[in-house]
Amino acid sequence: MLEIERLNAFDAFNLSSIYRSNFNLSFVVVIFDNKCFIQILIMPILQTQIEVSKNDLLRGVEQLNTTDLEDFIHQILQINAKRKAVKTNKKEGELLLIINHNFNETEQTRFDELIEKRQSHTITEEELEELKSLSDYSEEIAVERVKALTELAALRGTTVRELMKSLELSPRNYE
Repeated sequence: MLEIERLNAFDAFNLSSIYRSNFNLSFVVVIFDNKCFIQILIMPILQTQIEVSKNDLLRGVEQLNTTDLEDFIHQILQINAKRKAVKTNKKEGELLLIINHNFNETEQTRFDELIEKRQSHTITEEELEELKSLSDYSEEIAVERVKALTELAALRGTTVRELMKSLELSPRNYE
């Protein structure tokens, strides 16, 4: 503690304004035996990024009082929750893209034409190979869709059936 016999408001203001931009100041004033004792706590405000090892960070955290430690833990939990939310939203978006993926319009039209030709027994060998290739691709899409539905249901803590219902999806008919 500093023993200061004369400290006026102007001196305190000047000290505060000098350090305001770079430091957080706290004053503790104690008057004892007609003398004024002032403790000035100058805490730097970090404005740059620094690298700190986990061990150094933990050593610093060990020095926090209980209230500051609880506040610090609360802030860390908030950061972690935000990160998980961003990851989850991004992951859900990726899964929804897979779930909604299907043939483009040209592929679907061609697939339908080849199915019709096969059913009417007018399909050529070349067209049959093309149909098999499109069918294989359709099956790949279906498998990826089921995997994505399963993963998304797990992320949301529900069943695939309930997920499909909530997304207003119906089972696709793959011929």
